[in-house]
Amino acid sequence: MMYNKAKNTIIDVIAKIEQIKDTENITSVHGDHYEKKEIILIDENNRKITLNLWNEKINEFKGKKEDIIAIKNAKIGEYNYTKNLTLINSSRMSINPGVPEATKIREECLERNKDIEELDEPMYTKIGKILNLENQTILNVIAVVENIGDTDTVFAKDGREFKKKKIQLIDNSDEASVIQNKKSQ
Repeated sequence: MMYNKAKNTIIDVIAKIEQIKDTENITSVHGDHYEKKEIILIDENNRKITLNLWNEKINEFKGKKEDIIAIKNAKIGEYNYTKNLTLINSSRMSINPGVPEATKIREECLERNKDIEELDEPMYTKIGKILNLENQTILNVIAVVENIGDTDTVFAKDGREFKKKKIQLIDNSDEASVIQNKKSQ
């Protein structure tokens, strides 16, 4: 879908609405006030991305959880190394459109939810395979948190400060892996 596309690319998206977060009031560093609503979308491959709605676009949104949303001309953004979507002036949203792609996504999501109890589901990755993945790979893991380390401060080459926390996971193969969570300051 959009995960391999560059920031600022304009794309068309069709996905299921997984979650609708509450509207936030945000004040910019310049003192401007904005409203923001995050809509978590999930595609046919069970990958999630956040759609950020701003100001008047929040009122235009009529979707609810489990609906299928089609967006024409969504813009790919990135914040804290995570891709997201925003709407631009030429963007158009359609909820539960009558197109074959919407039916396909709905059916795939229903089938996936039926089989979620079976841990053999191919959408989950064993920890042993994680170690060979490249950065920015999105995946689902079922594991137990074995240990949560302290928060450390690290600096990027350009001087940005990050907080890093090591989380050790273990799955039913008894392999362990350390996941490093980094957040920008």
